[in-house]
Amino acid sequence: SGQVTCLAIESTGTRFAMGHDNGRIELRRTDDARIVRSWQHPSGSVAAVSFSPNRNDLIAAFSDTRVKILDINSGEIRKEIKLRARCHHLMAQLANNEFAVSCRDGTITTFSENGDLVDNWAITAMGLPGVFSLGSQNQIVSCGDGHLDFWDLQGNPTESIDIDPKIVNAFPHPSENVWICYGTQG
Repeated sequence: SGQVTCLAIESTGTRFAMGHDNGRIELRRTDDARIVRSWQHPSGSVAAVSFSPNRNDLIAAFSDTRVKILDINSGEIRKEIKLRARCHHLMAQLANNEFAVSCRDGTITTFSENGDLVDNWAITAMGLPGVFSLGSQNQIVSCGDGHLDFWDLQGNPTESIDIDPKIVNAFPHPSENVWICYGTQG
């Protein structure tokens, strides 16, 4: 089923979603890893997946500049969005049930939970390796080049923490006060 490129854990901890380099997305149960539902994108790998705040939708970003809002219950594609640049990562836990997509051109684009454009702003001149949101604190966090960098929602840097340069992404555990990090070996 291809190499895993991204992973998201539902806030309840009962399901997780995996994206693959061949465009396949799998929704699995955490207790036995059984596939509950799957989707296949015709071209491009899955760049990022995230559960919506209501846990009824899965938001998937693909390497070909497309984002899809997938209905977990019916399996249907609720909306498809075409971005102006290739997506690198997405976040679904922003205030007011918005979600954001970071693109390789260094921009962040925010959308309503229905996929309507809310805002677009440049956070950096370089592409963003891994980005997520600390929604309760109204912050965006980017991970790359050996740092966790914290930004406010207007794109202003607020803090930077040194980390192992092999880490390519990190995100807060949904219920514990810890960071989950992953990266490359070698």
